[in-house]
Amino acid sequence: MRETCARTETGSSRDRDLAVRTLCLNEPAAAGIPRRSRFREVLAFLLLAALALPGSARAQTPAGTPIPNTGFATYDVGATLGIVRPSNTLTITTVAFGTSSSLDFMRYAPGA
Repeated sequence: MRETCARTETGSSRDRDLAVRTLCLNEPAAAGIPRRSRFREVLAFLLLAALALPGSARAQTPAGTPIPNTGFATYDVGATLGIVRPSNTLTITTVAFGTSSSLDFMRYAPGA
């Protein structure tokens, strides 16, 4: 149960009620207790929700799939409009996720 904040104020009943509510709401901040933000809780929930998705729901392209990419340029020369020229086709082949890799942590040692 929430502890009530009792204050004795002078003035009309309406002013006193407003003052008591304002003082009670600001009491943690006045005492130096920071207010809790829900940002971290929401961020943690979203991260867990994203990690809970199955691997197939992430729409991964199977390993070994070739992906071609061709660019096109459209231009005009004098009265000739809409000339289209393709670029060279570049083909990228996907690889399996988690292929071998290594990571080395090194420390900078000046003069060594």
